[in-house]
Parts: sequence; structure tokens; C-alpha cells
Amino acid sequence: MMNGLPGSQLLPAGWSYSLRADDSRIEQAIWAGGSCPSLAAHFHDEMQMTVVLAGRREFLMQHGIVAVNAGETLIIPAGMPHEPLGVEAKDALSLNLYLACSEGFAQRQPAVVPTPAWLHLNSAVDQSMLTNWTMDVLMRPQQTETERDADYLIRSLMRCELAINRVAERHGMTREGFTRRFRRAVGMTPHAYRLTHRLNRARSLLARGVRAAEAAADAGFSDQSHLGRNFRRSFGATPDSYRRSLHD
Repeated sequence: MMNGLPGSQLLPAGWSYSLRADDSRIEQAIWAGGSCPSLAAHFHDEMQMTVVLAGRREFLMQHGIVAVNAGETLIIPAGMPHEPLGVEAKDALSLNLYLACSEGFAQRQPAVVPTPAWLHLNSAVDQSMLTNWTMDVLMRPQQTETERDADYLIRSLMRCELAINRVAERHGMTREGFTRRFRRAVGMTPHAYRLTHRLNRARSLLARGVRAAEAAADAGFSDQSHLGRNFRRSFGATPDSYRRSLHD
């Protein structure tokens, strides 16, 4: 039992996805129990807030490891690659919230900040307040040169379905040179970025109630098992369990 966290002892072990029971209906994921396991590097179309209520979380990001301790919240901008690392913790309790943000919001730096008193496992969350808070934390007047380069490379990669070596040729680069530049600016390889983009497409379909086989085909996976393997590696749940958790 985790002191000061009402009801947390009733949560199932492992990642549990659901929609919040308050008026916000924001998608959330909760880890309760022992140490959180490592997951594959991925990104989200939404902004992710990782609220560490007990224990500790660590993420491998573009410029190194970001640690988040109990009482802190990590805000990860939409589209930012991150790799959750396994950390030893006797009683870990972590709350992820996924918040849609405007397309015009271009911000590529994470932030670790003290968790406000109103943001908790069982507290009602006002979506407008949450959005305004995250924007206040993350907003900066302009992008850095690295951020501009990352946006340029991502647009170049995702504008067409050409093989990566052909995309590189269009920019007068070898595949290896393009991959190095992309990884340095974005934080993952072009292949991994495209794969995660398809995973997010499938995740969005599953959240709307589409069955896993149909979501796999629509998102460009060879079959349902191909989607399942990669989905679990990145999100810690199977496509079917994720879909059921948001619709049962």
C-alpha cells in the first residue's frame, strides 16, 4: 500500500490505459507496483505529462537521460522521441496524461517541474487549466537552430513515401549522412520515426474503437502480429487490451 495515495493499492499491476473519470475525459496511463519496465523509443502525437507520484522514472532523450522523481512532472512535447528506462523502485506510481495540442505549437524541449497540487491521481482535472499550465511551462519565443533543422528533416521524410536513400538523394546526401543528421537533430533514426508515426496512427484508430486487424492494415503494418509486437514494445500494452481499456 502506498501511503498518501488513496485507492492506489486497488490498481492493477502493469500499464493501465483509460479515459479519466472527470469531465476532461483525457486519456491516461497508470503504472502501479514495482519498477516500471523499459519500453522502446517512441513519440506521441499528443503532449505527454508524466506525473511521478511515488518512486522514480528515467527517460533517454536526445541530449541524455532525464530523471523524474516523486513530486515532479515531466512534460514531453508532441512528436519528441523518448525511451522510458527501467528503474529500480519498490513502490512506483506513475501517471501519464496525453493532451492534444495545437498544430502551430512548435516546441521541442522537455521540462521537469514540481507537480502542482491540483494535478494528482484522483483529483478532477480541468482541461483548459492543464493546457494553459503546460503552455506556460514550455512556451519559448523562438526555436533553436537544432529545432528548426529537426522540423525541416521531419517534413522532408514524411512528405512522401520514398525509400530513405531516395529522400537522402533529394537533399544531396548519402543514406548514412542523412540518417546521422536526422538522428542528431530528432533523436531517432528515420526508419524508427516512420515506424512510430504508423504506431501512432494505429493507436488513434484503436482509441476510436477500430479493431486491431483493421487498424494494422490502415496504418501500414504487414499484419496484426506485426502491429502487436511493435505496439507492446512502445506502449507497454497489446492493441486489443488498449482498445478494450478505452471502450469497456
